[in-house]
Amino acid sequence: MTINYINHELYMEKVRLYDIISKVGTPTYVYSKACFMSRITRYMNALKKYQTATQKHQIHYAVKANSNLTILKNIAAENIGFDVVSFGELDRVIRANGSAKKNIFSGVSKTEYELNAAIALGIHCFNIESEAELNQIQYLAEHNKTMIDIAFRVNLDIDPKTHPYISTGLEKNKFGIDIPLAKKLYLVAAKSSVLRPIGVACHIGSQLTDLAPFSDALTRVFDLVSYLKKNNITLQHIDMGGGLGIPYEPTMIMPTIESYIDTLCSPLQGRSESLFLEPGRSIIGESGVLLTQVNLIKHQKNKTFAMIDAGMNDLLRPALYHAKHRICELKVRSGSAESYHVVGPVCETSDQFCSHHLMIKPGDYLSILDVGAYGMSMASNYNTRLKPAEVLVTDNTWHVIRQRGSYHDLCQLEKI
Repeated sequence: MTINYINHELYMEKVRLYDIISKVGTPTYVYSKACFMSRITRYMNALKKYQTATQKHQIHYAVKANSNLTILKNIAAENIGFDVVSFGELDRVIRANGSAKKNIFSGVSKTEYELNAAIALGIHCFNIESEAELNQIQYLAEHNKTMIDIAFRVNLDIDPKTHPYISTGLEKNKFGIDIPLAKKLYLVAAKSSVLRPIGVACHIGSQLTDLAPFSDALTRVFDLVSYLKKNNITLQHIDMGGGLGIPYEPTMIMPTIESYIDTLCSPLQGRSESLFLEPGRSIIGESGVLLTQVNLIKHQKNKTFAMIDAGMNDLLRPALYHAKHRICELKVRSGSAESYHVVGPVCETSDQFCSHHLMIKPGDYLSILDVGAYGMSMASNYNTRLKPAEVLVTDNTWHVIRQRGSYHDLCQLEKI
């Protein structure tokens, strides 16, 4: 990511992070525009090699990874699509000048309101995840007297060897439809006068560090597509979801975006279907840091705690997934680093950020790295804590793209 030390102080691009703290305070998320835009460019360039007159490979940014309006607006300006899992996310895309016609609507439990609103906006395609949802969309299409494009998300029962909470492609998971039922539902949809099956979708999990599960998934999808062709159903696209991981730890060896695209696009050469992808973490994850202040140092038997002002309500991943994020000082001092167990202020034992070797004292500032994805988008007001502010860095300038808010704001929707 575009973060480095200059004269022993931490910078993002050409901005001194202390300058942001002096005006905005902590905790604060800070994102590098150069970082996430470069990832988009790499995706688009890698796909360009495989584009043909009939195959229009596309990426749809997964809004759930980071849904800040300014970030969405910058991504929409690149003329790419979005993957949404709620009407709230779709509404954000529209507010950020994105087009509903370039959106894929995923999710296992879409409400009737969400479906009707997305239909009215002209959503490109619904990824259907159950027979009940098919019946629901069939009814709404007939009621609205409109043709709706759909794809079925299939569950391929593939173990991606990731954290169980972000493994989505196993038979025991709530996501998708097994292949035998999918074959039946495609035949039902093909006979409908208001539904048009145009694709097939799958998503086997997140933070994948190996490309083999993607290859396995694509092979199984090809078998389904061949079956459908024999039954006069020709699909326009194959949606392989997202899932490509990022190196949260320096020792992690990750596939590149280019090798990921090669793995999926090479087998598609000579076929008619276009490839759709839904990357989120691999675009925005490494672009973000969370700035936080050390409140107290607490010495306890066999352990020294560094108590910071950022908690699990600000960054949930460590508590939820036992995820590890690198932490570094905003100012490097001379001397020996000590081992600290970095913890937050929330009244939960799980409010911790693992152990790190640091040179710190109370009042110092730290930067938690690689938090651009599933950081702010999962933040909450638990313990009646204010959510962090958000800042976007562009070269040598920075702007607040979400204010911290106030305690007064937290109570505005409540009545006594």
